[in-house]
Amino acid sequence: MHAANPYQSPESSSHDVTDTGARPIRPPYMWSGILLVIGVCFLLLLNGQFFTNTLVFLGLVVLSTILWAPVLVRARQNDYRRLALYVIFGHLVLIVFFATGLPEYHRRQQRFNNMRNELRQGGFGQPVDP
Repeated sequence: MHAANPYQSPESSSHDVTDTGARPIRPPYMWSGILLVIGVCFLLLLNGQFFTNTLVFLGLVVLSTILWAPVLVRARQNDYRRLALYVIFGHLVLIVFFATGLPEYHRRQQRFNNMRNELRQGGFGQPVDP
């Protein structure tokens, strides 16, 4: 008599399965979270460099997305694939949301830098002599 586990799915049975020695892919929770926290810290900087800080944030979000891509492609468990799909979709929403604001951030940064340069030269708010 065959002593099979009645609660085990047919796909996961141990018959005719060869162990390839490959490690299972685990989701990069920690590394992705660290990258996103560092990116948010760049967004929170009050240095007037809106465009530059947003570019750094977008770069870190893209890097975090790249970390999740192998989980989506090669994970054996559907739960990990679904999780990776949701996380990548969330990253893409962030990328689109912040990338659409880049032209305005660039204008704001240019205005800030121009005003800072005028203040350093002592010409801001001074009457112009004809």
